[in-house]
Amino acid sequence: MKIPSNDLFSLISSMTKDEKHFFRKFASIQGEDAKAQKNYLMLFNAIDAQEKYDEEEIKKKFERQKFIVQLHVTKIYLEGLILKSLFLKTNETTFRFRIKKLITDADILFAKGLYLHCAKKLQTAKKLAYKTEFFDLLLQIISLEIDNENRKYNMFKKKEYLSTELYAEYDKVLLLAGNLNRYEEITNKLFSFYLDYIKGENIINSKEFKKIYRHPLLKDVSKALSYKAKMVYHFGKSHMYNITEEYIKDYKNLKMHLNLMEENSASGTMRYFSVYNNFLSTLYSLKKFRELNEKLDHVKDIVIPDVKKEKIKISAMQFRIYYLTKFLASAESGNIDIVSDIDSFNREFRIYSKHISGLFTINLIYGLSFILFAAGRYDEALLYANKILNDKNAEMLQPFYTDTLILSLAIHYELGNKQLLEYSIKPVIHRLKKMKGSISKKEKVYLKYLQKHSLTDSEVRERKLLEDTLIELKEIDEDKTQKVYLQFLDIYTWIESKINKESYRSVLKRKFKKMYAI
Repeated sequence: MKIPSNDLFSLISSMTKDEKHFFRKFASIQGEDAKAQKNYLMLFNAIDAQEKYDEEEIKKKFERQKFIVQLHVTKIYLEGLILKSLFLKTNETTFRFRIKKLITDADILFAKGLYLHCAKKLQTAKKLAYKTEFFDLLLQIISLEIDNENRKYNMFKKKEYLSTELYAEYDKVLLLAGNLNRYEEITNKLFSFYLDYIKGENIINSKEFKKIYRHPLLKDVSKALSYKAKMVYHFGKSHMYNITEEYIKDYKNLKMHLNLMEENSASGTMRYFSVYNNFLSTLYSLKKFRELNEKLDHVKDIVIPDVKKEKIKISAMQFRIYYLTKFLASAESGNIDIVSDIDSFNREFRIYSKHISGLFTINLIYGLSFILFAAGRYDEALLYANKILNDKNAEMLQPFYTDTLILSLAIHYELGNKQLLEYSIKPVIHRLKKMKGSISKKEKVYLKYLQKHSLTDSEVRERKLLEDTLIELKEIDEDKTQKVYLQFLDIYTWIESKINKESYRSVLKRKFKKMYAI
């Protein structure tokens, strides 16, 4: 039996509340057949109400309606209507939309034989397309210009031939488009490698990665022939340097990237924030904490354009970058004064959460849980950790879900939940293995300690257990082949704090000051 397509359901589910509202208004005024309009809206509303697509339920609901006999046809028409409404809903101030509209206008004028008027439209479109470097649209414009000029010459019966300049211009734009496409292909491959790298895969030794690393187009930025190609070049280099952990090179690359964007007025604020975020991450990797704090303070000072539809999204990105970086820096330094700003964080988070992706949302909640843990506010820390652990979708968002599992055990330890620890460790080990494939040596030592701690009632034995655990952790830290991708929580420092009977925060701060003299 053929399984019904859920493409229409997926499209409707992807629409925002505003887009659905626009569609309902749009559909009610389309065409002359009021009955068909009603059918489309009824089907749209019925599918929109479903959590999971169920065609049998739809058929049962509308069994007395004639359109249900040809449901597949109605679905096709409804999809077309939705896509048309989304096209019209597109922000008409966007350059690409304006250029495509001008090309469509020029096409109509050309078909009507209005060649002089057509030429004017094409000139306006071309100027805008060059400014924004939409080379695919430029190729369309020049092709239409060539056809239009040929018709003009025939119409006015001029003897001179069409200038070769347009053909030469077409070739030049084709070269720019090809150059940009090549950089996009390389950068997409590097991004794919980067995603595998953060999962812990050994990418650096793969033949394909080595080949791209030595690619002639990545030798220097001069090979990129346009502003967009230069932008893509810098993005690609950043992915590459993160994989190879050449953070000094990435620091220089990102500074060049930011300078390029600051010199070009066409750079979007959202894209600028994205690069700025990468720059902050590199400063953290290089342990340039003074510069990191200076640049972090600048994040909230960046002026956001007063564009109604984009402002909330950019503000959400600004909020996310500021707090994620602040949480990360606090986790390293033990300087967790930001914990006093939790009310402000929660207030802003309620405003922006809808505009922050699931991965970053989990990251923010995890960061806040850790900061509260480091501040000794364990009940609150557990509350936020449980928000992640009780979220069905969070399990797919690695590494933060598994990191939360590990942090939650430390929180239960601090709360004195020994019995709960005893029964929780085996299920946690099972889930870690299932989700990560394997458990790192450091995590094994940590889990082994917690397991033995939950069964120990002697202070002397506990002390010996802590000291033995610290020795094992030190050996792992000294083994350079052991990579541990554990966000925020420093297991070694936490065990050290238990031995010294100090707060985790105090040990962090002391070690940080000693290491970085800040």
